[in-house]
Amino acid sequence: MDKPIRPRSQKPRPETYGPGELPVEYIVRTYDNIVVGEEFGPIEFTITQQTHDKHTEMLGLDHPWFTKQSPWGGQIVWPFEHWSGPRTVSRYYGRGGGNDSVLTGIEWEFYKPFKVGEKQYGWARVHSKYFKRGKPYYKTEYWSEDKDGELHYHGFDEMMLMRELSPEQRKLRQDADKAAK
Repeated sequence: MDKPIRPRSQKPRPETYGPGELPVEYIVRTYDNIVVGEEFGPIEFTITQQTHDKHTEMLGLDHPWFTKQSPWGGQIVWPFEHWSGPRTVSRYYGRGGGNDSVLTGIEWEFYKPFKVGEKQYGWARVHSKYFKRGKPYYKTEYWSEDKDGELHYHGFDEMMLMRELSPEQRKLRQDADKAAK
C-alpha cells in the first residue's frame, strides 16, 4: 500500500536517510522553472540492517546474498534499495522530483552492489526538458557512489509534467486512469 502524501500544511516527519528533515515548503515543478544542468547533492545515506531486513521480508527475498553472506563480503543491498534518485531530489522538493508528474520512462544500470551499512552518496541532475506529442517532459539523471567515489548506480527517469497539461488533456488522463481500474 502506498504511503499517503502529507498535506502541505503538516511538518514533514524526519527520514532515516539524508541530512536533516525533508523541506517544509512545496516547490511546484513547472516547465519554466526546471533548469537543465541543475545538480542536487550529494546526499549521504546508509541502508541500515533494520531497513534492509524490512525490505527483504516484505519482498520475500531469501537468497543468501541478501540475508547472510555474499561474494562481496557481508549482506548486499538489493538494487532498488540503493536507487538514490528520490532520496536526492526529495531533499530539494517537498514531495520529490516527480511532484505533479507522471513517470513515463526509466533507464537504470547497476554496476556494483552496496553492502548493508555502507555509506552511499547520491546525486541528481536535470538532464533535459522537451515537448513530446505536445506535452511537457523532463529527464533527470541519478547516480550513487561509495566513499571512494566508485560508481555503483546510474540511471535516468523521464517525467511528464501533469500540472502543465491543458484541462482537456488532464480530463482525458483522469478518464483513462479510471477506466484502467
